[in-house]
Amino acid sequence: MKLDIALKYGVIGGLASIIFQFIIYLIAPQVVSTNPWLFLVYVPILFCMIFGGITCREQFNNIISFNKAFINTLTIAIVAVLMVNVFTYRILMTIINPGIIELIKTHALKLVNEVADKRGLSDETVADATKKIENLTVNTLETIAWSVSLTFSILLSVIVSLFIKRGEQKTIINQE
Repeated sequence: MKLDIALKYGVIGGLASIIFQFIIYLIAPQVVSTNPWLFLVYVPILFCMIFGGITCREQFNNIISFNKAFINTLTIAIVAVLMVNVFTYRILMTIINPGIIELIKTHALKLVNEVADKRGLSDETVADATKKIENLTVNTLETIAWSVSLTFSILLSVIVSLFIKRGEQKTIINQE
């Protein structure tokens, strides 16, 4: 099976997500690695998974099995996620702005305190969360991001593939 279309859409999705994430970074650097902004980066990837999957299906005369659709959409997602994660954790947080990890920690600590106040969490729970946040490194964030992004990519690939797959059209002849 040729994966050239999937690779092309993966690169397009990765570049679009990197541009989108960089715009978010320019607007509010502290939310680069926090929810829900993190999942908004998947919007261009999802778009490319859908249209790349449809383009792959057209390559097979509009007949594609779930397996082929899944392999193509997963390839798109993995290529895009690879590009986004390398940009985020190896370029943005290491080269462009190595101090962003401290900004992220400060933002996360603020969120922990807000949640603790709203939910009435114990001081011990807040202290544990604070300790974990203070020990965060770019490598820790990258490891978490890889596991989350790969899991999310597989899940999205299954969902998109269910909609993209299409078997042969069966003609039913009414025999009376």
